[in-house]
Formats: sequence, structure tokens, C-alpha cells
Amino acid sequence: MRRPVSCRLRPMVVKYAWKSAAFMRKDDPGDAYKLAELVYFKPRLLHPIQHGSQEAQADLSWIRGREVLVESRTQLVNAVRGRSKAFGERLRKW
Repeated sequence: MRRPVSCRLRPMVVKYAWKSAAFMRKDDPGDAYKLAELVYFKPRLLHPIQHGSQEAQADLSWIRGREVLVESRTQLVNAVRGRSKAFGERLRKW
């Protein structure tokens, strides 16, 4: 049994794939068929990707979590400012 390999499509392949009849039907079996066909008949159009280390993925997780928190805080502050402005009050910037 073959071991699965993660691959990324090159941009020129996307045009080829979307023009194909199999990709006109947007369903998983059609997508799977077309990808299998690409891997079998034209493997040079695909190239393997390197996954980051677990440490790098953990760092990215922290960074993305912080981004979510900052975005949530910004939305909350803007909502409070908007509500207070409706009552004629202005909140100072922090």
C-alpha cells in the first residue's frame, strides 16, 4: 500500500483542472478522480510540501490565537464606542 503524500498544485495546474469536465461537477468523487488522474499521469505538475515542525506549528497557534483575541477586543471596543455615541457620549481612545 502506498503512503499518502501531501502535494500542492502549481498555479498553471489550476487552470488545467478547472477546464476539465471532472471539475465542472463540484463534488468530492469528481475532485478525487481528477487529482488521482493528475498524480498518476502528470506527477511533474505536483510537488511535495514540507510540513513545519511541531514547535513551529505551536508557535503559529499562539500567534493566530493572539490575532483572534486582538480582533475580538477591537470589535468589542468599537461596539461600545458606537453604542455610547448613540447616547451622545464620546469615549476616549486608550
